[in-house]
Amino acid sequence: AGRARMDRAGRAVLGLDGDGALHPDAAAQDIRGVALAVAVQEGGKAAFDAAERHFRASRDAVLRSQLLSAMGSTQDPALNARMRELAFEDGLLRRNEMFPAVGGQAGEEATRPALRAWIDEHFDALEARLSPAGAAIVSLYAAGMCSDAEADALEAKFAARMADVEGGPRELQQTVESIRMCAANVAARKGEPLAFPSH
Repeated sequence: AGRARMDRAGRAVLGLDGDGALHPDAAAQDIRGVALAVAVQEGGKAAFDAAERHFRASRDAVLRSQLLSAMGSTQDPALNARMRELAFEDGLLRRNEMFPAVGGQAGEEATRPALRAWIDEHFDALEARLSPAGAAIVSLYAAGMCSDAEADALEAKFAARMADVEGGPRELQQTVESIRMCAANVAARKGEPLAFPSH
C-alpha cells in the first residue's frame, strides 16, 4: 500500500497521468525523491522518459538530484545503459551529478557487471570528466567486493590507472584494505552460530 501510494505521488510529480508537465508540489519535498524513484521503477521506460525530459529542462539543484537519482534507481539494463550515456553528453550533467547518475548501478549485484565493464571501457574519459575527484572511481567499481581474490584483481587492474590520479594511490589502498577486511570478517563468521549479546 505504501509503495502504491508513493508510485501515485511520483507519477503525479512527473505528470504521467495528466498533462505531462512537471508538478514538483504534487509530493512533499521530504518524500518526493522516494516517490519519483518508485514511479520510475514501476513505470518503466515511459516514466524514465518523463523524468529525463523534466531533468533536462530543470535548473533547480534539488529537483535535478531527485530526478537523477530516480532515473538511476532502475534495474532495467536498457535504461541503465541510457543513464551511462548521459554521463558523456556535453553540457548535460554538472560534475557533482556524475556519481549520482550511475551510482545506483553500483548498489545492486545484478547491475554491477555492466557498470564495471563501462568503467573499464571509458576509464580515461571518466577520470578526466571527474577530475580532480577521479580517484573515487575505484570505490564505485569495487562496490560489493568482499573477497581476497577480488581485492587482488582490483589492485592489479587499478594500480597503473590510479598512479597519476590525484589521491588515486591512497584511494586504491584504502579500498583494497576495506575489501580484505570484509573478506576476513566473512571468513571469521563461517560456521559460527549467530551470537546475541547477553545483558
